[in-house]
Amino acid sequence: MNAAVATAPVVRPRGLAQLVDELRGYEARNQEDVVAPLSAMSMSDEGTVVVPGRGELHLNSWSRSQFSALLGLRWDRWFAEASPAERSEEVNRRLRRARGSVRVRSSTGDDGAVIRAVLSPTYEAVPDSTIAATLLRVLGDLRVTRSAVTDMSTSFVIEVGEPLKKGGIVGTLHGGLVVRNSDVGYAALAVVAHLTRLICSNGMIAPLPDAEIVRIRHAHLNLARIEARINEGVVSLPAGLRRAGEIVARSTNQSIDDVDGEIRRVLREAHLLRRHERSVIAAYAREPHASAFGISQAITLAAQEFPAEQRFDLEQAAGSYLSLGV
Repeated sequence: MNAAVATAPVVRPRGLAQLVDELRGYEARNQEDVVAPLSAMSMSDEGTVVVPGRGELHLNSWSRSQFSALLGLRWDRWFAEASPAERSEEVNRRLRRARGSVRVRSSTGDDGAVIRAVLSPTYEAVPDSTIAATLLRVLGDLRVTRSAVTDMSTSFVIEVGEPLKKGGIVGTLHGGLVVRNSDVGYAALAVVAHLTRLICSNGMIAPLPDAEIVRIRHAHLNLARIEARINEGVVSLPAGLRRAGEIVARSTNQSIDDVDGEIRRVLREAHLLRRHERSVIAAYAREPHASAFGISQAITLAAQEFPAEQRFDLEQAAGSYLSLGV
């Protein structure tokens, strides 16, 4: 494995049980974490990092960003014109002066071992397969409609309950849960109510104030408490998804005069980037409907073009927008 972003192919397993097996397969490549002083590490001219107890490891794009932040570097800007020797000299100078220890999370691959994350020594994480297995135990072997494993996170959507037939431009919605987890410091564990519009596979976080069933940062984790929250949340999930479906249907009647301005406002308030704005406006042109529904659908249609992490954020922005009643 080299320093490029490693993204597992998007898979569509038949059920949660198969997803659990796939995630365990990915996790079987992980090595035991090493906690070591930063000052004991070094970088070679080839760009690999020598870690005590682990030897020579590659950086991927995510761990490189963490490594850079720890050393106070702007990697791409500073080293764009630097030679490999100049780069390693600067990195090693900073490593020798660095204080404190880090938790190095690594895995093996076809091209050698790679650093997956450089974290605080006290960082804790729940394996992706453990979350999926917990949902399997609570909900049964439900259908997984999409999943993605990247260097930064794992996410998947599962269907829950019967389709919600709304008719008209909305068509049929399917309720479920979207799960996002990261064991490399990118994001908290989140299990959230979710809706998918079947005609186009547009998905959004359910437009509900209580859409989140679980959101827990990776510190002082308690698996029993996580499972208890999931158990509590799924009890009210069917009713919540029905309410969310009604909100989506009503949003078709909420007219919007300045569509482009509304799109910019929604994305700005969600702290999303200008490149999303261009994509969402282009997506709106493919399915124009001058309503709150049309805005939300443009956001979720554009979301399909982006990596899994950004897709989650855009789907969250669309759901939050409708949950406020515009």
